[in-house]
Amino acid sequence: MKKRIIAGSLICLFLFSLISLSGCGDTYTGIPVIFGGKGKLDPGKAGAGSGDLSLTVSGADEWGSTVYVDGAGVSIDGSSVGTTSYGYLNLYGIASGPHLLKITHSNYDDYTAIVTINANQTIYLDVTMTQGTTGDSYEPNDDYSSASDLTSYVSWQWDSSEGAYVWACTVSANISPSGDHDWYKIWLDYASPQKIILNLTGIPSGCDYNLKLYDYTGSVTLGSSTNSGTATEAITWSSSWQTSNWYYIQVYPYSGSSESNYSLSVKYRN
Repeated sequence: MKKRIIAGSLICLFLFSLISLSGCGDTYTGIPVIFGGKGKLDPGKAGAGSGDLSLTVSGADEWGSTVYVDGAGVSIDGSSVGTTSYGYLNLYGIASGPHLLKITHSNYDDYTAIVTINANQTIYLDVTMTQGTTGDSYEPNDDYSSASDLTSYVSWQWDSSEGAYVWACTVSANISPSGDHDWYKIWLDYASPQKIILNLTGIPSGCDYNLKLYDYTGSVTLGSSTNSGTATEAITWSSSWQTSNWYYIQVYPYSGSSESNYSLSVKYRN
């Protein structure tokens, strides 16, 4: 899904082999507006010697990517310039010249690049975040009572396999140290029908992990998958009628542990 930072007009540039840039000849003056509401760019730096940046971030979930611009022309909460919202972020009045752009998101590798801002131009950037291969920001979530709430990670997106819009996210986490269990929870509103689709992939070599789905009590099993070795674990559960409630997901080891991450795809609709 995409996160877009909008700014200015049209000019075409090419920055690095992976980034396509374009812009055009307007300049913004006055107090810049930041999509995400974390603060303002330094209005003293906006004006004739400044340009704008329009950023779209793909790969990560819609909420939670934090963008940093390090250098002259930016002064927001130190170096932070806000958190993307629905994939879009507009930065106005950045001083012309090179700036270090950094984008971070939980469980994704940091993105960094040098971006050159030109006076009276808008630069358009498309950035794809890469999911991290190690690290687990969902801990501690070792049991039912400490299950990590995925509500802030899901986004509303079209799913071609379902032919419908679903709430969805992908969890990147690990089973480490030995004996670790990972618990997650999702909230489904009252609806008829309800459907939950889980896929556990990327199980590290030498490990065998299993997958379970529970009702709101964390004790009634609604679905389980216990394939051997690194084979994909999958659960699809549906109900013709349910009240609003929490559902719990458990990833646990049959054998092995690793600091390398597995990938858990969570989709649900109601």
